[in-house]
Amino acid sequence: MRNFGVLTIGTRGDFQPMFAFALELQQQLVDDQVYLIASEIYRNNYESILQQSNKLAARLQFRGLSGNPKETMQDPRTQQALKTGDYATLMALTARPGQILMEKSTNDMFELVKEIKFDGLITCSMGMPIIWMLSEKYEIPIAYLGLVPEAPTSDFPFCVISPVSLGSPEKNLASYDSVYKGSAARSEEMINNQRMSLGLEKLKGKDWLSLKEDHDMPICYAFSKMAFGGKTPNGYRDNINLIGYLELKLENEKLESEIEEFVKDGKEKPIFLSFGSMPAPDPFQLFELTHHVLSVNANRRVILSCGWTEMDQVLKDLNERKFEHNQDKFSNEESGKYTNLIQQLKQFMQEDRLLIIKEAPYYLLFPKCSCIAHHCGAGTTGTALIAGIPQIPLPVFMDQPFWAQRMHDLGVASPPIPFKDITNEKINSSIEFVLESDESQRIKERASEIKNQIAKEDVNPLSRSVDCILDSLLGDKPFIVPKLL
Repeated sequence: MRNFGVLTIGTRGDFQPMFAFALELQQQLVDDQVYLIASEIYRNNYESILQQSNKLAARLQFRGLSGNPKETMQDPRTQQALKTGDYATLMALTARPGQILMEKSTNDMFELVKEIKFDGLITCSMGMPIIWMLSEKYEIPIAYLGLVPEAPTSDFPFCVISPVSLGSPEKNLASYDSVYKGSAARSEEMINNQRMSLGLEKLKGKDWLSLKEDHDMPICYAFSKMAFGGKTPNGYRDNINLIGYLELKLENEKLESEIEEFVKDGKEKPIFLSFGSMPAPDPFQLFELTHHVLSVNANRRVILSCGWTEMDQVLKDLNERKFEHNQDKFSNEESGKYTNLIQQLKQFMQEDRLLIIKEAPYYLLFPKCSCIAHHCGAGTTGTALIAGIPQIPLPVFMDQPFWAQRMHDLGVASPPIPFKDITNEKINSSIEFVLESDESQRIKERASEIKNQIAKEDVNPLSRSVDCILDSLLGDKPFIVPKLL
């Protein structure tokens, strides 16, 4: 029996597609053992999903990591960075929280490979520095399942640099080398300390981003070429495959009864509003946005998904009618303002115009919505594209502005509003743009067109992802990192 590890480090947007892949991999490798390796905070998700999976997939085992991406996102330095929306500021302020997460995850993986003899390791971007070292040390075949486009192309710059072209193909292409060098410089000390603990030579001016290109590493990207107008980005190597979006779907899965009742046929389709696993720097801003959206048009209905924000506790207090007695964290002025706001939202809930949820299977929910206002994480963006629903991009940071601009350029979304620039007026204008303006019909038709193209082109992406990854691990030339001399 062979052992394969699927490592995922990061937010739910990283975890969900890798979990879906791990389930499919275990289902196909009936005589082998697959391990899903992720932060311990995801164990409950794993256990809940496995109870609903078939017998083959249910053989998937879980190994928990001590690093907690939720703590990283809620670190005050990360919160401060999110308010700026600036990449350089973000990198500076989140360096230490991110380093803590990676150090814990790396140490845990170093111990795990002593316990389990892996015949192959698969990961997305945050796990690549770790499995790159382990492949070099123990000669383990590795494979890369990418969620964001970081392979060089002249079509657009590195996705975290700019959502639009830098002015020329040459400048776009040069941005990748710039990011690669910057990434290597930021992580060099930490990576080399870890390499030394494994008895590996130090790296100089390089990390996995550039090394994967130097060594022509195969890449399986979990997004659709339809996000790029139906073509593969210019300059991508022949062994780079765009396999489509990986969605976690379960047999006989249903929406919770409360959600199903809210979106049932015959009612006005709701607007979906969420920032996914992005913790809102000002959590009550979402409540205020929701209140404004509902107030300006009596026919509108909203599903508000809170993700990882501090509103989890507010939601609990709201549902248990405790808010009036839980004002310790607010000033008197804030207490009065938010108490009034919550009371008004309660009224909207009683009128069946507002539903507040923590999470839901988006692939079932989105087709029942009128539009999707979201942070433009890669996974949520893909699910909205597949559903064929107009989008309102509200990107926060990293690759989100890139996907937001892609959606607008495709003609399925309103112009992006960076999170730091969101106002009640701007979000209301965006809703009117995609639902009520002269452009709305064109946007709806384009969204439906892209949906049909994806259904035609990206047939069974989970199965394709497994074929792609296994070719990298078990094909004629398994990818093993050569030792640095």
